[in-house]
Amino acid sequence: MTTEINLNNVTTTIAEVAANLAPIGKKVKMDVGFAAPIIYDGTVTPAKVDNVDRETDTTIRMDHATFLALSQGQTTGPAAMMAGKLKITGDMGAAMAFQGIMDRVQKAYKGG
Repeated sequence: MTTEINLNNVTTTIAEVAANLAPIGKKVKMDVGFAAPIIYDGTVTPAKVDNVDRETDTTIRMDHATFLALSQGQTTGPAAMMAGKLKITGDMGAAMAFQGIMDRVQKAYKGG
């Protein structure tokens, strides 16, 4: 997996991780300061990951600096949320299920 943190590589890394996991049955939008959102569609098998903005069950928003800190293991989702740097709207269960995918993405960026 790639370690560069840009829209294309993050989308590809999430897709690679998601391909090895059962879909979560929900759609998640990540708005993390790139030119387009990252959309995870876990209602299909295999899950689809792209950058086509559309309606989702939940939206996770944070600025790019917070996303980089999360990706590199310098902070956690709960810590960023408590600091007001990460906001979730919609289905909290979908966001929590998606966290399992993002934990694996984080390991890819940390070299694990």
